[in-house]
Amino acid sequence: SSIPRPAWLAEAIGSGAEVIAIGGATCAFRMCEMATGGQKPFTLPRLEAAIKELKMRSDAELEQLGYPQETMLLPKLVLIASVMKALGFKSVRYEYTNGSTRGTLATKELWKGEW
Repeated sequence: SSIPRPAWLAEAIGSGAEVIAIGGATCAFRMCEMATGGQKPFTLPRLEAAIKELKMRSDAELEQLGYPQETMLLPKLVLIASVMKALGFKSVRYEYTNGSTRGTLATKELWKGEW
């Protein structure tokens, strides 16, 4: 990867840390989870397979499959896959949030990995 990673990030990735992604119903992370069949966490190989599988589908087909904002599905999937690849993330766990996310700072389960 040609993107330099901060030392703390490289150490966390090297130790096998899982990336937690938060967002709403139409965020890129939810689209990735949906595209990987609800895989939690989703992995880069499975996300790349989903992109390959979905890239030739029409917007109408994607809508029928239940994707919100179907015209933005592939750009979102490609963006997240590119970041995962560039930064060396093996997997990402999506957690739904709505509105202010300040509460995540006080949620011990997120910081301890207690799912």
